Amino acid sequence: MLTVSAAARHDLRHAQWALLEPLLPPTAPCGRPRRWPIRGLVDGVRHRARAGCPRRDAALRYGPWWRGCARLAGWQLLGVGARDE
Repeated sequence: MLTVSAAARHDLRHAQWALLEPLLPPTAPCGRPRRWPIRGLVDGVRHRARAGCPRRDAALRYGPWWRGCARLAGWQLLGVGARDE
């Protein structure tokens, strides 16, 4: 039987991430490589929204709290996730 830690049970599953990843902006072809994977940052933003905790109380395993917030703010400015209806 497969067990999942209590801390990770609400993180995106592989099938869910496969659906979401193509909708996100591509990685820049040049520049410094990312230190924190996008999937972890997305899981951190989802954790914060689900738990209702302050940004600074997000678990460190999702990366630094400010990085997830900055990534989400950048995506909002780009219109990522906006529906064309």
